[in-house]
Amino acid sequence: MNAEPTAVGYPLKIVLLVLRIVLWVIWGGLLLGPFCFACVIALIFANPAPASPPPSAHDISVLLIVDILFGTILNSLVQAARFVVFRFASRNWVVLAVVYPFGKVIGWAAMEGVIYFSLVICLIARSFMPSLPVAIIAWLILVIDAPLFFPFKRYEKLRPTEITVNP
Repeated sequence: MNAEPTAVGYPLKIVLLVLRIVLWVIWGGLLLGPFCFACVIALIFANPAPASPPPSAHDISVLLIVDILFGTILNSLVQAARFVVFRFASRNWVVLAVVYPFGKVIGWAAMEGVIYFSLVICLIARSFMPSLPVAIIAWLILVIDAPLFFPFKRYEKLRPTEITVNP
């Protein structure tokens, strides 16, 4: 009998390897997307704009405040929810292997929303300055939130016979 813990017939090491590869590819793509969009905005700004007046500073400041509040509140809620869910899911590695990618992708999507909203504010204001720092901070939070698989460290130290599928 095989002493290696399995999920749907695959050993733990194979499941974690596939999860790592998929999450690193998704994370890398999410990091490159806002950078490419910012480059497109820079190209738009390099071309002469039509002679329409720019929006008022009040309108831009309202959008910027909404962006900052949205990013702060949403990131806090997502991180807290993810912490609680990962904490409960860490009792069973199969459940954790299912929940971990969803939690990571939802957190990344929340930060992507803040980044793109900030960049759209740059387009509306016709300048990088009002909200580019917010986009950079949100992007750095996305960089820090790499898929490092910390909840799985506990299972990597155990021998295969010590890991159970059932809680």
